[in-house]
Amino acid sequence: MDEVLINALIYGVALVLTTYLLLRRVKLLRGKKVRVPKPQEAPKYTYSQVIALIKVVSIVLKSPATALSLFVILIILLISALSSGAVLASKTMTIEPTGKYLIIIELSENLPQLITHELNFKELRKMIRVVLEEPLNLRVGSETLVIYSVLGLDTDYGPLNVSRECYVGAKEFSSRLLKIRDKLVPIKYLGNFIYELRIVDGVTLLKPSFFLGSKPIFVPLENTLVTSFELANELLNASVPITYVIEFMSSEELNATVPLLLKYKEYISEFIIVHNDTLITYFGTPIPSTEGVVTSIISAAIASLIILPSTHAQISKIKEVEERLVIIGFPIWSLSLIALFAVISPLIMMGIVFFLITPLVFEPPSVFTSLISFVITALTVTAFSKIEVSKIYAQPEITPATHELTLVLSEGPHEVLSKVDTLLRRDEFFDVIKIDKYCRDDEGYLYGVLRFKKAWGLGANVEVMVSRVN
Repeated sequence: MDEVLINALIYGVALVLTTYLLLRRVKLLRGKKVRVPKPQEAPKYTYSQVIALIKVVSIVLKSPATALSLFVILIILLISALSSGAVLASKTMTIEPTGKYLIIIELSENLPQLITHELNFKELRKMIRVVLEEPLNLRVGSETLVIYSVLGLDTDYGPLNVSRECYVGAKEFSSRLLKIRDKLVPIKYLGNFIYELRIVDGVTLLKPSFFLGSKPIFVPLENTLVTSFELANELLNASVPITYVIEFMSSEELNATVPLLLKYKEYISEFIIVHNDTLITYFGTPIPSTEGVVTSIISAAIASLIILPSTHAQISKIKEVEERLVIIGFPIWSLSLIALFAVISPLIMMGIVFFLITPLVFEPPSVFTSLISFVITALTVTAFSKIEVSKIYAQPEITPATHELTLVLSEGPHEVLSKVDTLLRRDEFFDVIKIDKYCRDDEGYLYGVLRFKKAWGLGANVEVMVSRVN
């Protein structure tokens, strides 16, 4: 019995060992299943390319030539701003002879010391001529009078007896009383004659709301009030511009007075000169003088002559790092653009900073003349840099010869082309744009268009022809 158990145990172990060896042999014959990892895409170089651009710009910024260029530009811009003279824009027209020499000036602030002490005049009149943005609501009994245009005169004017009464263009208020502070003023109807009244030919007594071409457009009569200067001043709380009509004895006195008044141009909103039969209107917005514009152009020309030689040195400095740019994925054709960008970017940054600060320090005419200098200098430097970059980076490109390879394989055309197709699609350096494949019996053809992942504008065309050879 013991012998039987021992024999059974021996046979069982032998059977298990034999089965294990047979299974292992079968697996070896069938081969292993190997997991092929999915090919990874080539790394993208967007971040490194941005860093490279920043480093290229920093190379230019650290260059002594760049420091010299920026210093020259700063000096030229300051010279243009400081030397700019401002004048008021003007328009001249011929009118009917008046035999008078007048200045009609509207001041945004009341400057009585200017009018009474500094000027030598024959007669002075003052008035309030305003068009309001917000309505002036006046109570007449239980009703409300809405006013948008106010004319205040310091004396009677033609049919307007403002010393005793006020005028409104709404008939329903005629012969009633208007209460202004503690005064009751009779109201009379204001007819269309107000539109015909003139200070002089070409200057209406009533302030126009706006002009349609050369035609003045007025506020409707029902929203117009004509009263005395004192009452208008009380109604508007002395917060509106005052118009002064100043008459002189001669043209010499008038001409001598104009420079005195123009010293206060920041307070002037209207300035008119009547020289007998000539009317000159000056507008309140100052513009750069001709001398200032000429100075800015000359300054820009001088700056360009000083800066241009340093531009060549900056571009040559960038030439030293072009191999690094190509290695990280920049194509050859982009190097000229990078060099141009690196040279121009400090100039642009300088201009942006300067023109953000300048309006806080200088008046608009000075900013304008500085802008002229900057634009001329920037355009000149850009054009010269483009020419220099083209000279340095211009080089002939040789189209590489077509590479051909002939192989003798044991597989048929279909198997060969299928493997080539698979390899191209799994390649880590190229993206497949398109693949055309054709197989028939003993021959086949494959055409592929590929794009290089690590650089712009580079690629490859692949042609594979397969035929059976006896």
